[in-house]
Amino acid sequence: MDASRKCSADCCENAAVTFFLQRDLCLNHFVLRCYEDLERIDPRGRNGKGSAEDIGALKSFAEECSRKALEISLSGHAVDNLQRGRLLDILLWAGEVVPLEAEQRAKAQVG
Repeated sequence: MDASRKCSADCCENAAVTFFLQRDLCLNHFVLRCYEDLERIDPRGRNGKGSAEDIGALKSFAEECSRKALEISLSGHAVDNLQRGRLLDILLWAGEVVPLEAEQRAKAQVG
């Protein structure tokens, strides 16, 4: 990513490390956005059931989230241990949500 690009989050002056969900984001705002969206879409925390379209959007988001977390981890940006742990957490969590959603849908169809 171009080092001169700034994070597009409100009032953030940090350099952008990735382009995620149509926005240039610094590491902290990338992590925050991933955590917010993963929490929102994680089937363990929702009462409602998703549609087939929701599954497709969920899979697409989880794949982009995973890909970007991995790219940042391997990019050579200065990442401290806490940030590295958060990127790994995002990578693992994104890998869990799609199979969990599919499992819940299967149980709902049987029950």
